[in-house]
Amino acid sequence: QGEEIAEIEGNTLTISEEAEPNAEIQIKATLEKSESNTLKIKVIKLVESVTISASSNLVEPGETVDLTAVVTPEDATNIKIQWVIVEGNEFASVDTSKNQLFVRASAAPGSVVKVKAVNGDVESDTLTITVYDPKQDELYLLMPYDDIEIDINAAAKTLEAQVFNDKFEKVLDQEIIFTVLSGADVLGISANGYQCTLTALGHGQAVVRAQIKGTGIYVDTTVDVIVPPIALRLPEVFVERPNYVYSVGKSFELPFVPTPVKDEGVTKVSEDLVYTFTKKGSTATSNEIAVVENGKVKFQTTGEITVKVSSNSGSRIEATTQYTFNVNNGVTVTNYEELKAAIEKHGRIVSEELNENLINVVVLEKVINENRYGYDLVPAHIVENYVDKSLQDILKVQRTQIYGNGSYEIIGNNHRINLEDQRVLTKEDYDWYYDQTGEDRSNVDDLLQFRAYTGQKELKVFIRDLKVKGNSGIDFPQFSGENPRAIGVHRYAIFLNKPNELGEKVALETKIENVAVTNFAGGIEVRYAYNGLFTKVTIDNIFATGLAIMASKVELNDMTFGPCGASAFEFQGRNNHSAPTSKGPDAQFTDQQQGRITGYFNTSNYNDGRTNYLSNYQKTLLQGNTIVDIIALNLADNAAAMDNVYNQKGEVLFAGLIFMDFDDETQTIIPNTTELALAWEKINYKDMQANDTTHKYVELELKVPLFGDLITVGRVLLVNLNYVGE
Repeated sequence: QGEEIAEIEGNTLTISEEAEPNAEIQIKATLEKSESNTLKIKVIKLVESVTISASSNLVEPGETVDLTAVVTPEDATNIKIQWVIVEGNEFASVDTSKNQLFVRASAAPGSVVKVKAVNGDVESDTLTITVYDPKQDELYLLMPYDDIEIDINAAAKTLEAQVFNDKFEKVLDQEIIFTVLSGADVLGISANGYQCTLTALGHGQAVVRAQIKGTGIYVDTTVDVIVPPIALRLPEVFVERPNYVYSVGKSFELPFVPTPVKDEGVTKVSEDLVYTFTKKGSTATSNEIAVVENGKVKFQTTGEITVKVSSNSGSRIEATTQYTFNVNNGVTVTNYEELKAAIEKHGRIVSEELNENLINVVVLEKVINENRYGYDLVPAHIVENYVDKSLQDILKVQRTQIYGNGSYEIIGNNHRINLEDQRVLTKEDYDWYYDQTGEDRSNVDDLLQFRAYTGQKELKVFIRDLKVKGNSGIDFPQFSGENPRAIGVHRYAIFLNKPNELGEKVALETKIENVAVTNFAGGIEVRYAYNGLFTKVTIDNIFATGLAIMASKVELNDMTFGPCGASAFEFQGRNNHSAPTSKGPDAQFTDQQQGRITGYFNTSNYNDGRTNYLSNYQKTLLQGNTIVDIIALNLADNAAAMDNVYNQKGEVLFAGLIFMDFDDETQTIIPNTTELALAWEKINYKDMQANDTTHKYVELELKVPLFGDLITVGRVLLVNLNYVGE
């Protein structure tokens, strides 16, 4: 009986929360043909709280006071209570059957009795009752205020009692007892005779009672204690991004509640906050710009909007903080799955209300399992921390990759896509999967891949303020083929302008700013860019090439490269003669690749040719060659201008050259089969430029170490930026 309200799993009986009080459950155990006796279990409802009161808070010696207890909920199974005297046992007792407190005639006026009610583990608050003598001369007690306000940031305040007799003459020989009836956590008192000094401990309200000792004469004063926070701390995600203009879509309701900060020794501070909004270049009122509901900011317009939050405690000194947002008409994504869905939605709708091509990455809650990822974008299957190999596991890894068809602008807000704990699929995984399904899933593609949709004439991809971390790196052990490729992990972190589904190539305009890529098989690859700008880009710990540029006009500005298994970056001549013929009106393209390198440039890509990639690349180094600051410039059909590209010693950073051939049959540039990687002799290119203003090009001699000697293998002409000729 009772299976509709209870279930048994193993030796555990679980009662449903929907079970009614007094419902009966009957259970028995069976073993083959034997069965036990029937056990009856009755459902009860427990008491949640007890509230008590008294007919009077004053009692004469030898008299009684009626006590009342209210139990919640009223239909609890056992509502019986037990009265307990907490203080005053020596002269008071409780008759539980009558709910009465009796005070003996011997009780001294001014004494107090404290009682509470108990039901099982549930206890009421404590109630205080004072003993007084009504036969005393009639006295009157006056206080200066019924209500008073004290501010922790203002001068201290004092309560002063006055006592009069029935002739309205001042009485100075009575003892005044000051007590805090409620709010002792926010108010402290210090009594001295008829005076009581008030001290703010925390924000809130308290009640102070002044009572003539030994009498029932008292006056209560309500004290409003004002304690503002000493500061308002921004949500942590914004603290980590100081002086940053954080981008968010207008349609997104932004949780934004700064945390009030307490001073040392303060118990509570005011949590009442007031918001004001200003828009750069606008005279709109605060409510026209944004409003706040339930701690969420609802923007009413777009633009650069500053949110100012102030404490509203009423103090003479209030804390304040502010943060600035770039509010746009793009979409907002808050996790990896939303980012993937937004990019793969193929959004091409641009309107005043919503631009689906503009994506704001907004992560306001930390991603946590046994690892802590901070405010990262982490695929759900990584957070779930799966360990068992299954068809679904392999599909989850495959589905991490994101395909964007069409133009996009992605604002990362300095968040990171984090795949560092993603499982690496092994050859055994792939073989097992193929045996199970007959499908070949051996290719884990580029993580973020952008290409034009069918019929698109020009592709635009802008990415800024984004970090991307993979799960491989320069020492990754899995590779295959003569040209070693890391398997089981994503290829490039970002691939810009891959031919579309029909193999069509279109011209690309791209801006990559403040982007960091680490721990991938390859960093970034870009093709067919008629206008490309890379600014403040960091590429580090890459299995093969950090940055590969093909058939493009690209400017690199303020770049940083860490260790890469091959080149830090390569201007590759391949595909130069297969540049897109279908261009947009602004895409003036050339078949010759062009590159310009400006600003600060730093590389720590020092390796001796023995990285996992290079040591297994059959067409690469002569064993024993030392490569310093590897950057491969495939200069066939390329024009390259280099400005301020040195290391801290002023030495040229270029140390590699890949020769290219022209294939007459396909009319394309192809890698030379006798490719060598070269080590240039260190040359102070900066000084050379400063001393030469008459030559258009600077000729550098290329040398390769062979059998202990540097052998000259060719020369290259670089543009002299100090040239002042025609």
